[in-house]
Amino acid sequence: MEEQKEPPFKESFDSRKLKPPNKKKFEEELERLTNKLKELESQYAGLKSSISSSPLKSIRLEKDATFDRNKKINNDLKSLNKEISEKIYSVSQLQSGLVYKNEDKHNDAIRKLEWNLAHHSYRLTEERRIVAEIDKLKRSKISLNTYNNAKAQLDELRNKQRRMREERDHYSRTITQLRSQEDEAKRKLSANRITAEALKKEIDELYAAKRKLYEDFKRNQAEFQDAQKKKRQESFKKKEEERKAVLEAKQREEEELEELRVPYEQDKLLCNTLISYLQGFPYTPFTPTTPTTPTTPSTDSPTSCSDKLPYSSGASSGPAEELEDGNLILLKKSEDNDFIGGNVKKTQKKRGKSRKPSMTKLITHCPEVITQFASLNLRAPCSVQEIPASLEQLRARKLYYEQISETQSTVSLTESGICEMSRQASNTESCGSACETRPSDHILDEIVGGKDYCPEFPEVESFTQIPELQSMEGSETPRNLSVSSGSVMSTDVEEFDSNGQSLESSGHLSHIDQSEFSLHHKKVTKSLNEVLKIQSETVSQSENKSKLNQPEALLHNSVEKSNCMESGDARPKTLNVKSHEGDIVDSGIVSDITEESNAMSYNENEKLSGTDIPKSGKNSSLAETKEYNEQSETTKL
Repeated sequence: MEEQKEPPFKESFDSRKLKPPNKKKFEEELERLTNKLKELESQYAGLKSSISSSPLKSIRLEKDATFDRNKKINNDLKSLNKEISEKIYSVSQLQSGLVYKNEDKHNDAIRKLEWNLAHHSYRLTEERRIVAEIDKLKRSKISLNTYNNAKAQLDELRNKQRRMREERDHYSRTITQLRSQEDEAKRKLSANRITAEALKKEIDELYAAKRKLYEDFKRNQAEFQDAQKKKRQESFKKKEEERKAVLEAKQREEEELEELRVPYEQDKLLCNTLISYLQGFPYTPFTPTTPTTPTTPSTDSPTSCSDKLPYSSGASSGPAEELEDGNLILLKKSEDNDFIGGNVKKTQKKRGKSRKPSMTKLITHCPEVITQFASLNLRAPCSVQEIPASLEQLRARKLYYEQISETQSTVSLTESGICEMSRQASNTESCGSACETRPSDHILDEIVGGKDYCPEFPEVESFTQIPELQSMEGSETPRNLSVSSGSVMSTDVEEFDSNGQSLESSGHLSHIDQSEFSLHHKKVTKSLNEVLKIQSETVSQSENKSKLNQPEALLHNSVEKSNCMESGDARPKTLNVKSHEGDIVDSGIVSDITEESNAMSYNENEKLSGTDIPKSGKNSSLAETKEYNEQSETTKL
């Protein structure tokens, strides 16, 4: 059998590492190896089956059986030969005692001797010899039968011996043939084994080539995938860097836009939107009242001024009618049909009682509107009666955002001036010598001090605008914001508009005189130290200072309020209060004093005068508070 051994497939991808391995060629070579393996394995399986089904075993079994039978025949033949020998000896002895080997001859001899004896006269000796010879023949005749029987048995044994010898010869020839067959089977089996070993070796080589081919393909594929992965990583890294650069550029652009954006612009737009939204509802605006004649509200049934103004949506206005308290209302035009003809009498319906409940009509807002009010720390009006107060709150909040945006713009301009002055000071220090120029500490002190170094920036006195105090029932001001010299203070007080009407909501601001506010911003070129302090102050710090560190200032402020109320002046004097730390607290923008601050001033007056003053709470009226302030001032004087 000719054995053809092909070298295992090996493809080199060294020069094409960046290209994928040739999968088609790999599959073709793999299929070729697989087909050849199948062919060789089929041949090997046939040889194994021929080896396992070799006739050598059966030949050996048959030879062994024949050999056993031959051996048995040989043993039987040996015993038979011995028996035949014994039988020949006995036959020979019997044959020696016979006169004749034929019975007829015996009979003829006996008859002749008896006739001679009967017809002739012999002497006694001869006669005895003839009689003895007749007896011998008769005894020989009897031995002849035994001889014949023994001779027949001997012949039978010899026939058996001959048959056994023939069978032995047959077995010997069979054994010889089986031995030749066994030798031939051994030779074929040996040749098949040699062929099977060669096939097995070739199959192993093909399997090794197949494994190597698969490993090479996988290795090249892994190298290609690694190269692709590195390439993708580099591409991803490059894209990530580009994305980061784009994000950084976008962030810088957003920061630049944020720097250029007007502060609180969205809040102001939201205030305008909500004002337009509320103005779309039918409502009765607040009616101005005389500041010199404040009314004392009833604590049992708190109502606002708007409760006294009946209103009916969708009706035209008629002539004004004056109420007992001096307020004016518009009468509604008759709702009768203008086109009723004939003599039908028009009847006037009294709508006075039906108009008043319309002021308490509930308003339904969508969730977006409620969320917008909540973003401004305000409460959406629940009824038509609360719309005027909400409008005043929104206008005050809008004014506050305008003020704080202008203040922040001024602070940013001042900070730019600080940076420019610092840069100029550093340049001056680096250019001049130590003897000609002042030390940097002195320059910084002058920059921070501001007066000697920058005499063109005078100190600005604070101013105050407090509207006239009038009692309004049902007002709730949980949180108010006030601005003082660029800082923000939070006070929890009741606020009133310029007409003396209460503003109901949490966190709105009082009106500020626009002329004074513009004057304030014209003078906001303070010293650098004050600007830095104003920038660092927060709402909570200003609130703590106003509540904890300035009880005397609050007391003085309440006394000034009482004086203003007695004198009828709508705008009290400016209060410039200095805290224990030396910071200026400008109460000019603060609209009112908190109830807690009033309580502190009442306690201070109580210590001075010894007079018991009841605590101001939610149920106490503002008129009683004003009366207590007057009494405290009188006692102090």
